Amino acid sequence: MQSPIYWHPLLYKTAMKLSYKDRFETRYSALAKYIPEGSQVLELCMGDAYFYQNYLKTRCIDYACADINPVFVRHARQLGLRADIIDIGKDPIPGADIILLHGSLYHFIPFEKKLIEKLLAACKSKVIISESTENLSNASNAMKSFIGSALSKAKSGQSRIKFTKDSLRVSLAPFEKHIEVWEESSDNREIIIVLKK
Repeated sequence: MQSPIYWHPLLYKTAMKLSYKDRFETRYSALAKYIPEGSQVLELCMGDAYFYQNYLKTRCIDYACADINPVFVRHARQLGLRADIIDIGKDPIPGADIILLHGSLYHFIPFEKKLIEKLLAACKSKVIISESTENLSNASNAMKSFIGSALSKAKSGQSRIKFTKDSLRVSLAPFEKHIEVWEESSDNREIIIVLKK
């Protein structure tokens, strides 16, 4: 069953703010510095489009986005954005200078390596991946872990697994020659990886 946080952009944003607390804004500001002026950006799994609205909108960025969730795509279109319904695990990915995947790679476990290959093939310059490595799903308490997994399911049948720092390194190991940036947040709970074409 899909988590209720994906039923409406407001529910999603509220859940993200409660989950990340004082880290909520820094997750986005840390990403923004890797997107230069004049870039063509495709954000995949963009959720409520908060990143664009608050960090890219006033900049000279050619932005488009895509999500599997029609609720989020409709919301993005209402904001005037170019947005498409795409299942990035199955559908072709449009080309762009920079392809961004923020906090969503875990949705594609155990096929994350194939997805990264696909993103690198589609990008013209770089792929930027940002992923949390400490969350409720990885909690030692079984009840907390169950709740975290249930709340993060974007679609029915999805894996409950999330990344740890070690498992993310293992997944990115085949792409070592592409890795330009590996930035860990000061609290060691978020990692940004920039991969060059």
